[in-house]
Amino acid sequence: MTPYSRWIALAAMFFTGFARAETADLNAVHLIKQEAYFHSQVMDYIHLIADEHGSRMAGSPSYRSAADKAVAAFKEAGIEQVEVEAWGKFGRGWDWSRVHVQMKTPQETTLSAYPADFAPGTDGPVSGEVVFAPLWDHPSMASVNDDIEQTAHQIERWKSKYRGQLEGKIVMLDHPHSFKIPAEPETYRLGEQEIASGVANDYDMPLKPGRVPTLEWPMLAYPIDKEESSQVWNVIPIEFATDRWRLNARIMSRMGQFLVEEGVGAALVSGGAGIAGVIMHSDYGSPYSGDSLPPPSVALMPEHYNRIHRLLNRGVPVTVEVDVDAEIYEDVDGLNIIAELPGTDRRNEVVMLGAHFDSWHGATGATDNAAGSAIVMEAMRILKKLKLPMKRNVRAALWGEEETCFCGSRGYVEDHFADPITMKLKPEHDKLSVYFNLDGGGGKIRGIYLQQNDMARPVLEAWLAPFADQEVDMFTITNTTGTDHLSFDAVGLPGFSFVQDSLDYYVNTHHSNVDHADHLIPGDLMQAAAVMATAVYHAANSDELMPRKTLPRSLPPKNKLPDILQ
Repeated sequence: MTPYSRWIALAAMFFTGFARAETADLNAVHLIKQEAYFHSQVMDYIHLIADEHGSRMAGSPSYRSAADKAVAAFKEAGIEQVEVEAWGKFGRGWDWSRVHVQMKTPQETTLSAYPADFAPGTDGPVSGEVVFAPLWDHPSMASVNDDIEQTAHQIERWKSKYRGQLEGKIVMLDHPHSFKIPAEPETYRLGEQEIASGVANDYDMPLKPGRVPTLEWPMLAYPIDKEESSQVWNVIPIEFATDRWRLNARIMSRMGQFLVEEGVGAALVSGGAGIAGVIMHSDYGSPYSGDSLPPPSVALMPEHYNRIHRLLNRGVPVTVEVDVDAEIYEDVDGLNIIAELPGTDRRNEVVMLGAHFDSWHGATGATDNAAGSAIVMEAMRILKKLKLPMKRNVRAALWGEEETCFCGSRGYVEDHFADPITMKLKPEHDKLSVYFNLDGGGGKIRGIYLQQNDMARPVLEAWLAPFADQEVDMFTITNTTGTDHLSFDAVGLPGFSFVQDSLDYYVNTHHSNVDHADHLIPGDLMQAAAVMATAVYHAANSDELMPRKTLPRSLPPKNKLPDILQ
């Protein structure tokens, strides 16, 4: 390296690496910690959202009732700028109130179950002989790369196989799940290995060098190779993923339509295979208006489902009675809850924090995601209570319809910031500094996913340095998927999700019948509220907006679907 080139390199380092020197406001951090730890109301918000309102399925009366109570709670905290904001038509709402499943023969006994989502009620008890009619003859035959075209062809073969045989039957659609004797603790906190690797759970996509895969829209299948698939998830536009989600729901609804046309009494599915006695179930029927509805359906506890399968496998006839009360609401509005604290001299700019407010229906959605919503509400209450000066507006969003393809946050981003397909920007795009998201269960915050934004690392590390003694030390370049920060990242806005201890989120509570407040640790929620409030406070007062990655390109036109997917 010549002396001149060395000078150029040092100058570049100075103007890019050192120009953004950030420090934590320790006085503000101290006050935030004092309020978060010793005057917390976060468990009051958990009670309001989860215990009082139970599941908050998108488009349901329960969701709207909980949203109205959240608005009232924001106002009670002194936050006057708050409303339930519609972003457009969502699709289909659904809720349930009662379920009873009884095995009648060979032995009278009650089966543990809850209704499968977006399936209608029974209009009184229905009973019938149980038959086993899975889509795939063996689990190993299922498309290992989620090939939608392959699945559509298999549905046609399945319909031909069972046509005329299912009238009045109770139909088992899943293969039985196998159980393993637990070898790991149920409650899990991140250790040295996860911190070092930057990978906290299966939703994380580690950054590895390699050629960027060529993607086509629509995307009908993922690569079979795990590393190639990870590369795809690192670069896949959110509109590709959600469009695929929508297409898959429509194709799978053909099974339900066939069962209804055949006159089946009800369908049985197995509720996952987590810890013993846990029913993990979601994404059964289609939430999109216009798609066919399935017959009345219930998700059974895997042990009970497996028992029925063993009886049938040995030639023992089984009859089951199913009774479900459920309601379907068509063409409902998508609703977000938006609350705002006004800034001072830079109030034309905004810092956002958020979490999804909707849940699945097996329990009260405490860890997924009343916890995240309550922490957002608590962070806003803390900032309002302390009257800390903030230059930028601070806007909280409790998103609707996250569980059905991030529709709430996607609709909001498209309304306010940019079109993710054409990448036509709106004036507000220049004014958002950063969005912070929380949706990793009820564990304390351990760091933040940088979403490959190297420029943000020194900024966030400096702001959160006062929490190092509470193990907030995982600032990973890794992408994480499956939640609302992706809607912002998709249009070139800094959107980050916090890393959390998973506790028993993935083994017990995620989309399950035990997702209740019993699985929350108050101290972890208090810590998370303090961390989130601290990040938001510093972002609101920083001299500069959060550094941004390169603006994404507009998306290519869609290719024509194969005939079987039309």
